[in-house]
Amino acid sequence: IHTLEGVRELIGSGGEGARVALEATGSWQHVAAMLESEGAEVVLSHPRRTRAIASAKVKTDAIDAKTLADLLRGGLLPQAYLAPLRIQELRRLVRTRASLVETRTRFKNQVHGVLTQAGYVSPVTDVFGRAGREWMAGLALSPGDRIIMDTLLGEVDHTSQTVGELGRELLRQLGSSQEYQALNTIPGFGPVTGATFLAEVGDVWRFKRARHLLSYLGIVPRVRSSGGKTRFGRLTKEGPPLARNVLVQAAYPAIRKSPELRELYDRTKERHGSQVARITVARKLATQAFHILRATSSHHVSG
Repeated sequence: IHTLEGVRELIGSGGEGARVALEATGSWQHVAAMLESEGAEVVLSHPRRTRAIASAKVKTDAIDAKTLADLLRGGLLPQAYLAPLRIQELRRLVRTRASLVETRTRFKNQVHGVLTQAGYVSPVTDVFGRAGREWMAGLALSPGDRIIMDTLLGEVDHTSQTVGELGRELLRQLGSSQEYQALNTIPGFGPVTGATFLAEVGDVWRFKRARHLLSYLGIVPRVRSSGGKTRFGRLTKEGPPLARNVLVQAAYPAIRKSPELRELYDRTKERHGSQVARITVARKLATQAFHILRATSSHHVSG
């Protein structure tokens, strides 16, 4: 049903007020938007929790669709958050920007690789600044290495331009948002961190407690309890990895700006090491963000 005609045919067969179960895979956003435009109620299934499909020995589209429909009819369908179109677009923006930043880093690493293989050591800290560019332009590289170098630098510049455009679009969409401005008051949070948190979390009111948000973000340890003994393992790392990553990255500037967070970091590091300490600070930041968003937003999610 990837066409509007197909959606209308499906809705027509279901009668008025049709409820449609949709797997959160592939192009679900486009299909969900078409379904909702035709008056259907879309229920997004959680792909990791729909074990009846994931563990099936015989898998076809028809069987999977019937299983989803049966689970929905019986009220047993594990649901995923169906983000509004505005949040979906914000997610595409922050995720595309993050992907391009990673791509730019790879290009920069390749530039450093060319310099290393050619036996050059940079006299400046940042070879991609003005002084570094002038230095690289004057190097006696082989014709092949010069082509590679110029190509990589061109890709770095082009990617940086696109990253900047995406950042400006995020600021245009969020700059006047009270929630966004409030998030940026948190130590360690910046424009990108705040935008990513808002996009990936969506409506904070769907979490009853801060610990539910932490669980969604995957920054809580796995818990195994048996025979009266409880053991804590590594992080679950469930949920959106980008939100988790920016929170951990925000921990570094946060401990420099906040004496309270610095004390928390030092105390935890002494007992459990620096990695656990960073995660502890990240959890604190996420908890602060939860309470700030609840205080600045009046929207509630039912159910």
